[in-house]
Amino acid sequence: GIAQALADGDLEAFGRLADESHRQTVELLQNTVAETAWLPREARRLGALGASAFGAGFGGSCWAAVRRADAEDLASRWAEAYRAEFP
Repeated sequence: GIAQALADGDLEAFGRLADESHRQTVELLQNTVAETAWLPREARRLGALGASAFGAGFGGSCWAAVRRADAEDLASRWAEAYRAEFP
């Protein structure tokens, strides 16, 4: 699973599994809003290693895993993209 991929340092598998988790959250659980459905996909587009929405339902939060050296830049670009997408 995703924890094992991360523990093994298999970041490609980690990203694929996070993407699948997010897809299921959006499509099967249907417990996101437009913003939390969009944010993880945008984080991945910007270079996050993995990203997904989570929470108790109907909104929630998002996480994105990035390399430490890329964190500030990705966070800044992610926030800028969010403000442009959801003014």
